[in-house]
Amino acid sequence: MAPPVLTELFACEAIIGYGFQDQLLLWEALQADGSPICSTDAPRYQEGNKRLAVLGEAALNLLLASKWYPTMRDTGTPYPSKDHI
Repeated sequence: MAPPVLTELFACEAIIGYGFQDQLLLWEALQADGSPICSTDAPRYQEGNKRLAVLGEAALNLLLASKWYPTMRDTGTPYPSKDHI
């Protein structure tokens, strides 16, 4: 039988329809900053999912810049926005 944390992660994967190759990334993504929830069979992240949030924001900025730069528009032009991805 799988540990309770893994059972919960598998349930999350079923809900979103995606299977993570590394369940620890899913576990980290679900952590809130300063969360008192801790399990003996899973790591605890003191800053919640902040590390993944910073990485996600950087990836999104890279994508937006790669779409914007070839347009030759100035930085004040709103397109492309996150809605146009």
